[in-house]
Amino acid sequence: MRSCYGDSGVRGARGLYFEQLERYRVFGRERVGVWLYEDLRDDPTGVAQSVFRFLRVDDAFTPDTFSKYNPAGLPQSEAANAMIRTMGTAVGVARRTFLPPTSKVVVFVNRVRQALQSRLLVKPPIDPKIRRELLEGYKEDILKPQELVGRDLSLWLKDDDRKNVSAGG
Repeated sequence: MRSCYGDSGVRGARGLYFEQLERYRVFGRERVGVWLYEDLRDDPTGVAQSVFRFLRVDDAFTPDTFSKYNPAGLPQSEAANAMIRTMGTAVGVARRTFLPPTSKVVVFVNRVRQALQSRLLVKPPIDPKIRRELLEGYKEDILKPQELVGRDLSLWLKDDDRKNVSAGG
C-alpha cells in the first residue's frame, strides 16, 4: 500500500482493515465478529446486544450508551481545557485518597465532567486535501474487506465530511 504517513508505512499499516481481518479467516466466519463504527454510532444498544448474542451471553442487558468516555476533540478555550483537567485531577485525587470509585460523589463528578467534555470539545474539520489523499491511499483496502464482512463499504470512499463530523465522538 502507498502509505500516507511516509515511507515506513508503519502508522498507516494499522489502518489496513483487510490485512487485519484476513488473519482471522482461519477461525471461520461464524467465530469472528465484526461491527462497524457507523452502526455503533447510529444504534449503540442494538450493536451491544448483537455483540452479546454473538458471545452467547444474555442480550437483555441494556448498557449505558449515554455516557461518552474520552470524547475526541479540542477544547473550545483554555478556560474549558483547565476546567476539564481540574475536574479530572480532583476526581483522581479523591479516589486515591479518601473516596472509593463507587462513591456517589465520584460517580456524580465524573458524569458532570463527561457531560462538560462532550459539550466543550470541538471537532476541527479535516483538511479536504488531506482527506482526499487518505481516501486515495486507503481506497483499495477499504473495498477489499467488503466480502469478509458482508457489507458494502463504498460509503467510506465518499469525499465529504459527514462521517468526519461524527467520528470519534
